[in-house]
Amino acid sequence: MKKKKSINKKQRKKDKKSKESLRRYKLISENANDMIAILNDKYEYEYINEKTSYRIMGYKKGDVIGISALKFIHPNDLKKVMHYLKESYDIGKGRMQFRFKHKDGYWVWLESRGKTFLDIDGGKKDLIISRDISNQKELENELKERIKELTLINRLTKIIERNGSKLKEILQNAVKLMPSAFQFPEITCAMIFYNDIEYKTKNYKETKWGLSSKILINGEPVGTIKVYYIKDIGEFDKEPFLIEEKSLIRTFSTTLGTLLERIEMEKRLKKSKKKYQYISQELEEIIDAIPGLVFFKDKKNNYVRVNRYIAEAHNMSKQELEGTSCFSLYPKEEAQQYWEGDLEVIESGKPKLNIEEKWEMKEGRRWLNTSKIPYIDENGEIKGIIGISIDITERKKTEQLKDQLNKELEEKVKRRTIELQNALKKQKLLLEQISKASLFKSKFMAEMSHELRTPLNSIIGFTDLLLEGSYGSLNETQEEFLEDVKSSADHLLSLIKSIMDISKIESGEMELNLSNFSIKTMLNNIISEFEPSLNKKKLKIELHGIDENKKILADPIKLKSIFYNLISNAVKFTIEGRIDIIFNDKKDYWEFKIKDSGIGIAKEDFDTLFQEFKKVKTPYVSDKEGTGLGLPLSKKLIIMHGGEIKFESEEGKGTIFTFSIPKSPKEESKSKIQEFFKSL
Repeated sequence: MKKKKSINKKQRKKDKKSKESLRRYKLISENANDMIAILNDKYEYEYINEKTSYRIMGYKKGDVIGISALKFIHPNDLKKVMHYLKESYDIGKGRMQFRFKHKDGYWVWLESRGKTFLDIDGGKKDLIISRDISNQKELENELKERIKELTLINRLTKIIERNGSKLKEILQNAVKLMPSAFQFPEITCAMIFYNDIEYKTKNYKETKWGLSSKILINGEPVGTIKVYYIKDIGEFDKEPFLIEEKSLIRTFSTTLGTLLERIEMEKRLKKSKKKYQYISQELEEIIDAIPGLVFFKDKKNNYVRVNRYIAEAHNMSKQELEGTSCFSLYPKEEAQQYWEGDLEVIESGKPKLNIEEKWEMKEGRRWLNTSKIPYIDENGEIKGIIGISIDITERKKTEQLKDQLNKELEEKVKRRTIELQNALKKQKLLLEQISKASLFKSKFMAEMSHELRTPLNSIIGFTDLLLEGSYGSLNETQEEFLEDVKSSADHLLSLIKSIMDISKIESGEMELNLSNFSIKTMLNNIISEFEPSLNKKKLKIELHGIDENKKILADPIKLKSIFYNLISNAVKFTIEGRIDIIFNDKKDYWEFKIKDSGIGIAKEDFDTLFQEFKKVKTPYVSDKEGTGLGLPLSKKLIIMHGGEIKFESEEGKGTIFTFSIPKSPKEESKSKIQEFFKSL
């Protein structure tokens, strides 16, 4: 007995220690600077550290839990993110950079790493740790644009040097140069207007996506530069140009104006030799004005041209540094590392951007963010590299001050939170009013449909009596008219029944009555109803993968309605060939496919297929009776079961509808997710 008490006491200590450890881990997570999240196998959020996530992304737990993380990823980054989630995280080496949409609508750059693990129920989960690198990305973009600007101006100078005072050739080559400086050069066109003459790229076309800048000489406008994107580029169609590109076209026009001014002046004074001195001086001033270490190196690792910042850093003049090799300036190991990076750019012809490097100086260690691009002459030959390095030592030190800044930000967040809460209250009230109006509409439609069905049943009944001859014989015309009356009444009754079902679903009055039943028996009964149409068209229906004893759990009436609508469409729109119904027993759901060899669906009709009262606009379909509610109703009934429906089709080659029914009710799966979240 004494031994048992001792064991219980140890167990209580162990449980207490475990709870304390769990509490400590949660405390660390919630106060971490990085955003921590757990995703399920559908990439839906199951956990986030709310405090940090709200600071970085603007979202609280209630905003994202149960929602797919992929919905927040920038479309251009989604393919890359999916690759990392499926490949890299499985081996615990995943690291990626991508854009994530902030709650206020702007994009935030994140760097994430993660690891895949299994929860206590054996479910696959992804642990994601993300850091806000937006400031770093802004710096990277600034560096890229600085390099673009430098390269553009350098090439413009080369054009002028090559063509002398031949103004026509200079402007023709300058306008060809412009598209290469923009983010989408293959769809960029440009035009320079000067001296009443237009110089255009071959693909020039004015569109709604354009930039322009005046060319000034002595402060007076003498021409214009225009740049356009010649076609739609998706999400950027409202404002496609970057801030840096707007600055770039202004710099280009200013530089071009300055250079044109030089040319005009030199032509008047007939002093061609000074032309090159002015251009060289202008380029030198531009390079010297760039706030970073700018250098041109040849293929022998010698500095060809440098700006004053890098010369001052080495306590040398520019003339002394130019012509010097890295191996005479740095220790052998460090110089070799720089040279290998240069060779990689020279040999591949591809730039290396945003390399963080340690720079050992006499005054101490500094940190540089360096970008290198191939230095290409007018003949397209790589002569060396162009590099620019920005000193980021202070930024590194700034990271140590984050805690202090976080406190100040928290106060701002609190004030902002109060404002948001007031706005959300107003929004909630509006949504409640909208919801009430929608519910009233659905109930009204359901009641009206019910009232209309009663007289329609009477019309159909009396019409049947007259057609059967219960009240005397009919002539051929009377019988034809009554057949039309009955057909129209049946069609209207079917339409009203579909409207009633949709209204009940939308108003929340329809419920699932689940039971176990034989799926093969149900399908055979449905197929028998179509025997006349099948025989008339000589169509054949075959079942695949369904045995006699197979039972499933679902609402039999609603599932029958789904199958009836899908099979009816297959029979109606298949002129010749066959229809296959395929059953697949998956791990968590049952999958059904209805495949036909019919007329197919045109791509332009894909978006309207599940819309109420919409029918495909083809002559064959227009001649067929239908309410336009069969597919929308089927989709709503499938969603009620917790499943989904999709289709694939090619015009003239048939259609395949695929839908799934979960083996467990939706509420049960939700509770499992909640239990796992609580266990964290």
